[in-house]
Amino acid sequence: MRALVSALAGLAAMMAVPANAQLSKLDSIGEMKGVCTEMTIAGHDLTSACKGTLINSGYKDGRIGFLFTIGDVALITFSGADTPASGAQRSKSDLDMIIFTRMSGPDHPVTSKATGACNYSLARVECRAKADDGGVFHAVFVSDGSPPDFKNF
Repeated sequence: MRALVSALAGLAAMMAVPANAQLSKLDSIGEMKGVCTEMTIAGHDLTSACKGTLINSGYKDGRIGFLFTIGDVALITFSGADTPASGAQRSKSDLDMIIFTRMSGPDHPVTSKATGACNYSLARVECRAKADDGGVFHAVFVSDGSPPDFKNF
């Protein structure tokens, strides 16, 4: 749960909005344990550096974010509008933004407009997006089977 609290602070910082304003919009946050089976950023395979925790944030305005950690170096968030779960308990988020944040150095996230989608369930999350500058981002995360740790606000 300590990682969840740290992620809350990180999410607020990444969105380049004052923490109080961003946290007041936060509706839920979840932490899933497992394995990142694929992580490609702008054509670079970073799968081996992708950590075994995925953070999902949901906001009162219907936005959603999936935060992947790349080693001790950076965070990448796939962000967009959420859609309701289908009958198969799968959901889709239409992406409009990629947020890249270095963990050291200046806290200035790089936000890129993008198009793509995240398809997800309680067992698997797959996000694919193409940034306006042409960079392709793709990540796949598979749960270890333990229940995700969710907190609603």
